[in-house]
Amino acid sequence: MRTLVYLTLAGAVGLGCGSVKENNTDGGGDVDAMNTDGGDDLDGPPPIDAPPAMHQVTVTVDVGSGGGAVTANVGGISCGTACTAQVLDGTPITFTASSAAGSAFSGWRDAAQSCGAAPTCMLTVDGAPLSVGARFAQQGTAAWATQLGGVGFEGNVHVAGDGQGNVYVAASHTGEVVFDGTTFPAVGSTDIIVAKLSPAGDVIWKRAIAGAGEHYSEGIAVVPQTGDLVMFGAYGANTSFGGATPLPLMSGDTKDFFVVKYAAGNGGLLWQRAIHADDADDPGLGGVAVDGNGDIFVTGAFNTLVNLGDGNVTTTPGEQELFLGKLAGTDGAVVWKRKLGGAGSQIFANDLTVDPNGFVYVAGSFSGTCNLGATNMTPSGPQDGFVGRFAGTTGALSWQRQVGGTGSDSVATVAADVNGVVSMGVGYQAIVGENVTFAGQVLAGTGTGTEIVVGAVTSVNTFAWARRYGGNSTDQAIDLTVLADGTLALTGYYSSATLAFGGTTLANSGQSDMFVAQLSPTTGAASWAGRINGTGFDVAESVARAGNVLVVGGRFQSQINALGKTLTSRGGYDVLVAAVPLSPP
Repeated sequence: MRTLVYLTLAGAVGLGCGSVKENNTDGGGDVDAMNTDGGDDLDGPPPIDAPPAMHQVTVTVDVGSGGGAVTANVGGISCGTACTAQVLDGTPITFTASSAAGSAFSGWRDAAQSCGAAPTCMLTVDGAPLSVGARFAQQGTAAWATQLGGVGFEGNVHVAGDGQGNVYVAASHTGEVVFDGTTFPAVGSTDIIVAKLSPAGDVIWKRAIAGAGEHYSEGIAVVPQTGDLVMFGAYGANTSFGGATPLPLMSGDTKDFFVVKYAAGNGGLLWQRAIHADDADDPGLGGVAVDGNGDIFVTGAFNTLVNLGDGNVTTTPGEQELFLGKLAGTDGAVVWKRKLGGAGSQIFANDLTVDPNGFVYVAGSFSGTCNLGATNMTPSGPQDGFVGRFAGTTGALSWQRQVGGTGSDSVATVAADVNGVVSMGVGYQAIVGENVTFAGQVLAGTGTGTEIVVGAVTSVNTFAWARRYGGNSTDQAIDLTVLADGTLALTGYYSSATLAFGGTTLANSGQSDMFVAQLSPTTGAASWAGRINGTGFDVAESVARAGNVLVVGGRFQSQINALGKTLTSRGGYDVLVAAVPLSPP
C-alpha cells in the first residue's frame, strides 16, 4: 500500500512552487525520497558555481604628434600605443592618462568616453570585452579636427565649450552635407547643423534645423551648471527645432529671430521662443551669452520694430538700432530689454559676452550717431567701433567706449575676465600717413590695408594696454576668448604675405589663411601663434575654451593643414572644427 503525503513548500531549495513529493515506503526505486530527519530536502549535492569569466581589455592610445601613456591598476596595463590584458568579469579598473612633456591629454574614447577629459577613468569589466581609447597631442598642434561639408556653401560657424572639455558647434549649409557619416539633405535655402562632440572629438549627438527659407545661427552658449546649449539666430519659415510642434513665424513675416535651448545629454529640445522682427527688417548680426545663473542675454539689429515676447519696441524708419534683452533660462521669458542706438543711428552688434561678475558687454560698429544710454558718440571716420557695459540684473548702462580713427573701423569681438578687464579685437582701416589709436593711446601703423588692434580697458573704462598686429593687406580679428589660465586666445584671418605675432611670423599660402594666437592678458604680447592654411580663401570664424583646450571653428576651400591635421573640402566651402591644447605662457 502506498501512502501519499502532500507538502506545502515555501522557498524550499531546489523545488518549484506547488511541487508534490512522494514518500517511498515500498522499497521501490523512487530516488526522490522524503527527508524525515528534519533537514532540508536536497536533490543531490548543490551545484558548483562556474568561475568568473575572463574578458579582454584593450587600450588604444592616439598620441598624434605628441606623447602620453595610459596605465591601469590591474592587468599590468601600461602603454603609449596599444596593449591588452585578460581581466576577471566584474573587476573595477581605474585607468590613468599621463601626458609627456610638451603634450596634453585631450580626452577618453570608446567605452571610456563618459569620463571626458578627466585624467582618470573608472570602469567595470561587465560581461564583455572592454575597449578604451585615449587621445593626446603636442601642445600647439591639433588633438583632432573634424569637418562638415558638401557641394554647396558651409560656414557661419560658432563653437562653444563646457568645463568638462565637451565641444558644441553650429554651422549653416546651403546644399546637401555629410557630417559624422550622416548625410543631411538641403531643405531650405540655408539650414543649420548643431552638434555636441566629446573632448576627444567624437560626436555625442547631432541634429538638423531645416525648413523652407533661411536659417542661420548668430551664436551659441553653454549653461555652466548643466551643460545645456542655448542657440540664437534667425529663421525664415515655420521650422521644427526638435519639439512636438514647429516654431511659427509671426503673421506676415518672412524672417524672425529664434532662441532655443537643448539638453546637454541627448540634444533634446527643452524650449523654443520666437523674437518677432517686422517684415521690413532683416535680422542682422548679433550674439548670445549665458551668465552664472543660467539666464540668457541676446542682442540683434532691427530697423522698424522688434518684439521679444512682451510688446513691441520701435525705432524711427530709416534708423537701425539694437535690442539687448535678458531672458529667463528656465523658459525664455523676458526679464528686461533695452533699445540701443538713438536718433540718427546705424548700429550693428558683432559680439556679446558676460563676465564672471554678471556684467554684460555688447560690441560692434556704428555710423551716424550712437547712444547706448549716456552721451551721443559720433564716428571719427565713416564708421567707428563701440563697447558698452551693462548691469546683468537691470540692464542699466555702466559705461560706453568709442574705438576708431578716420577709417572704417569696428570692434569685432569682446571678452572679459574675472577682474572685469575688457579685452577687444578691433579691425582698423589703416590710412596712409596716419597712426591708429586705442582708448587715446597712439599705435604706430603702416598705413596699408586693414590692421588688427587688440587692447583692453579696466572695469572702470580706463586704458590698460593695446597692441597692433598687421601686414600689408587685409588682416582681420574675428573672435576672442579667455582661456582657463587667464590668457587670451585671438583668431581671425590674414591676406598679407606674412603676419607677425612677437617672435613668430606666419606666412600666407593662399588668398587668406586663418591665425590663432595666445596673448598675455596684461600686455597683449603673443606667447604662441599658429596658422590653419591652404591655397584658397580660409577664414576662422569662432574660438572658444573647452576645459583646458582651445577650439577653433571656421570655413575653408580646397585642402588645408589644420595645425597638423589635413582636411579636404568636398565642395565650395567646408566647415572645420579643431581642438588645440596650448602650453602655459
